[in-house]
Amino acid sequence: MQMVACLDRTSTGSTIRKCRYDDPKPDTLTLLKATYRLRVYEVATGRRLLDRTMGGDGQQCPYVVLYGSDKKFYAEVSHRSLLSALRNLVKR
Repeated sequence: MQMVACLDRTSTGSTIRKCRYDDPKPDTLTLLKATYRLRVYEVATGRRLLDRTMGGDGQQCPYVVLYGSDKKFYAEVSHRSLLSALRNLVKR
């Protein structure tokens, strides 16, 4: 069975911390809490196999970050959390 997974940010929340970066120029960005929706579908039928709300569990300032003019970015769901959520759908 082939599956496709979609992870969409559904809401944002309060500030976790301020992150300071010095390259290419000094700047301070805001790391915010975020909530995501993980959905998994069977490709052949479109049947939904999983629909779960997950919180972004990243709490640290990343080494590299992409951001917009508002200088905000959002806590992401960790690979470990995603693997745990998807584990029961994968057969060895």
